[in-house]
Amino acid sequence: MKITRLFALFLSVVCTVSPLRAQESAAIYATGFEEDTGLPKGWTGSVKVDESTGFKGNRSIVLEKTQETLRQEVKAMSPAFPLSPGMQQIRFATRTEMESMDNSYKGVLGIEFLDASGKVLENKPLAEPYRKSSWKPAVFEVQAPKGTASARFVANIEKETLGKFWIDELSIRPSKALPADNRIQR
Repeated sequence: MKITRLFALFLSVVCTVSPLRAQESAAIYATGFEEDTGLPKGWTGSVKVDESTGFKGNRSIVLEKTQETLRQEVKAMSPAFPLSPGMQQIRFATRTEMESMDNSYKGVLGIEFLDASGKVLENKPLAEPYRKSSWKPAVFEVQAPKGTASARFVANIEKETLGKFWIDELSIRPSKALPADNRIQR
């Protein structure tokens, strides 16, 4: 009888406690490319806004190589934004329509971590889509190295690859994840 009462009490407590919800950190940098008219503020390079193609909403940025620009560098950079060392969560969506002979003919989205003088400490690729792909959302946890003062997103189309590379819903925020423990276990 006592066990039944204790079990009933236990169930009543468990059923009335609501689960804790993790609160998401505020974004350090975020854009869905919907807010601006024309090219988003601070973006430079061979990039334009596509007013009719978006992962969410109607707009995204697009890099494109045509027969005329095939041998030219097609690269874009976001404005640099302040960032501290530590784990970061990066979210984005990409889409491609490229003529790729193999996976070395591709679009690349990466992040560059910069020191206080603006020197690149590390460049981490985040996505390398090739050929034709529909919108693919992604979430990555990356470690900003010691000495990081700022960062910027960098996108390009590699080699002589004909086609388009779209990027949308780009954001970075401090992560709650812990870095991997790579020490040798005994």
